[in-house]
Amino acid sequence: MSLWTWLAARMPGGGKGGPSPGGGPIDIVPSGVHYFGPGVFPQVSHSTLLRESIGIPDAAARAIANRISTLDPEIKLISSRTSGTEEDEILDDHPLKALLDNPHPNFSRRSLLRLTAQYIVTVGEAYWIKVGNRLGMPVELHPVPPTMVEPIVAGNVIVGYLVTDANGRQERKPPRDFVRFWFPDPENPWRSEGYLGPSGIQADAHKFASQHLRAHYAFDATPKTVLEASAEAQGFDTDAKDRFYALWREHFSSRTGSRAGLPAITPAGYKLVELAMQTGAEIKPLLEYFRDDLLMAYMVPRSVLGQVVSGDRSSAETNQWVFDRYAVLPVAELISDALTHQLATDYDSRIKVQFCPFVSEDKDHELKREAQDLVQMVRSVNQVRTDRGLDPVAWGEDPIGTSADVPFDPVVAAERANRPPVVPGTTPAPPADPAEDDEDEPEDDERSERVAHIKLRQRYRARRRAKAEAERHFVVERDGAGRIAALRESA
Repeated sequence: MSLWTWLAARMPGGGKGGPSPGGGPIDIVPSGVHYFGPGVFPQVSHSTLLRESIGIPDAAARAIANRISTLDPEIKLISSRTSGTEEDEILDDHPLKALLDNPHPNFSRRSLLRLTAQYIVTVGEAYWIKVGNRLGMPVELHPVPPTMVEPIVAGNVIVGYLVTDANGRQERKPPRDFVRFWFPDPENPWRSEGYLGPSGIQADAHKFASQHLRAHYAFDATPKTVLEASAEAQGFDTDAKDRFYALWREHFSSRTGSRAGLPAITPAGYKLVELAMQTGAEIKPLLEYFRDDLLMAYMVPRSVLGQVVSGDRSSAETNQWVFDRYAVLPVAELISDALTHQLATDYDSRIKVQFCPFVSEDKDHELKREAQDLVQMVRSVNQVRTDRGLDPVAWGEDPIGTSADVPFDPVVAAERANRPPVVPGTTPAPPADPAEDDEDEPEDDERSERVAHIKLRQRYRARRRAKAEAERHFVVERDGAGRIAALRESA
């Protein structure tokens, strides 16, 4: 397709004079709706999600947030783009780097990243407000709880943010004053979706089962019982019932009872009956199922939370790789992408924010690739040492090979192809010696003399061995039957 054809196809009417296939945006957001987190749609409110993030969901969110807080952001200048590749220059002294390293008088870089990641994982979004100087350049970054910010959408574009402060005052701010990190909700792209909301059923089931055990152990792990009255039993009035309950707990409480461990005496005509209930041993598999289900939703292995599932080193490295690759990396890339498009553009459109690489490589794969590259002569020893951060060595410049591994020489190949065929019964002409035409290259006299001396000694020893073999005489000794009995060398 030519350039003119490409342009004509994108002109109004497709270049054919017809009506334009394009049009205005489709209103996805209902009119008058500002925010989608507090429950306007079926999505649970942010305040509810933050309050319900306890137990396993909170541990998984903190694990991701703690890992994010250890990452170091880099400021890179995209110097050129050639053949689809980018050459980046790291700017260690850029003002944006200084701002990210010291963003707030009370928040360090790590604490700000940790809080931001915890908001993103739990509710799906986080906000930073830019505090600028007189020139309009950001000098501080303040975290804002997502429960206080309401995006205002018009024409499928965020045109502002409605902020409700702690005193209840509301103020509309332009989008350029904020940095918004969010995972779009598939139901509505301008609404955020974290990890806890879609896993609410599993989280509630795990919470209710844990509350069941909590209520059980809150009362000394005493099984539920009833007093079964017979026909001869006398009833209790209200005062007698209260006195009976108080004395029973005082005497038979498992922790503080004065008669714990002693047999109880029931009133005349009553029999103590234990009700069946689900004990801790019976509910443990169910709790483990919900735990694993929630951890899979957060993509956090159990070993990252401190439970040693397997003691070998390879399993620990695999779990750490899975955690970094599938749980931490998406959040880290979301943060760096938002900083690039919403903060770095205040300084220069050619710079971007990226975290230093933290996902470990597959060590077994790297070792196998190194060995294959060395055998196939793809890389030299010094190249492998440079990749490992080691100094080059004098013997590592050339690839590893054997004497039969000769590089292809097109000149020699052309001479071999143009050489006349050998006629049977004749001697082929020897190839021209290029050394005869090179008179300017001096010979190493000392080495030539040493080689000649060694060859002379070898020829002398060979002649002596041949002469000794020629001068050897043997005497044959026979027995009475005329057969050879022995072969003896004469003196």
